[in-house]
Amino acid sequence: MENKFVELALKRQSCREFSNKKIEKEVLDKILDTALLAPSACNSQPWKLVAVTEEDKCNAVRECLTVNGHNKFLKDVTTFVACVECEAVLKAGVESRFDRNRFVKYDVGQLIAYLTLGASAEGVESCIIGWMDEQRLKNELNLADNEFCKIVVALGYSNIETRKKSRKERTVTVKYM
Repeated sequence: MENKFVELALKRQSCREFSNKKIEKEVLDKILDTALLAPSACNSQPWKLVAVTEEDKCNAVRECLTVNGHNKFLKDVTTFVACVECEAVLKAGVESRFDRNRFVKYDVGQLIAYLTLGASAEGVESCIIGWMDEQRLKNELNLADNEFCKIVVALGYSNIETRKKSRKERTVTVKYM
């Protein structure tokens, strides 16, 4: 029997055919709580999650993500989670050697991985969206000047079955030394 993490990794996929069924608040709370368990440099947790579930706000966020005709598959999404980058507060020894925001994008990447895997664990599909009108989204989310959103995760229930994973051969992607 495979371990539960491998099962989850095999199950998680980018959904591009969402139903319009809403995610229950208790389920969304579990997903967000799981995401917030993600590790970060010096435990700085340089992030905020903005869960968008109200219909009018979802429409506004959707408009920010579908500029120039992109991401049309988001039409039925009822929940968006904006992954907001904030300034990191690092330990003095680390901050003296590196720029304080050096690790933020990696930390937020882990947050997103935990978010999408946490969603899969709850039977919710996801798609990571990086194409957007960033400034318009920042305004819609009322972000501070020092907060940035480069990734929004669409969450919802899928209209299609999980696809079989297709990956490059390990000989191409792994090197032993």
